[in-house]
Amino acid sequence: MDTKKPLSRITIDLPQIDHKRLKAMSVMTGKSMRQIVLDLIANKLTTYKKESLVCKHSHKPNKTTVQAIKNAKNRKHIKDLETVEELFESLDL
Repeated sequence: MDTKKPLSRITIDLPQIDHKRLKAMSVMTGKSMRQIVLDLIANKLTTYKKESLVCKHSHKPNKTTVQAIKNAKNRKHIKDLETVEELFESLDL
C-alpha cells in the first residue's frame, strides 16, 4: 500500500452472509478484506465501459432557469432581506 496517497474512509453495512463470504475470500487468498475490496474496485473500474460513465442527462438549462439567470445578472426581481428568517418566510419554508 502506498501510504503517500491521501486516504478516505468509508463504512459499509453488509448482509451477514456477504461479510462471511468476504471473510472466507480473505482466508482463501491470504489477502485482507480491505485489499480484496480495493482489488475488486480497481478491476471493476478498469473493465467498466467508458460510455457507461458518460452522463446522459441534458445540462442545458430550461426557459425558467435561463430567465432566472438573466434576472439575477440584471438585478431584477431581487428581494433585499435582512435575516435568514425573512428568507425562509419569503420561500414559504
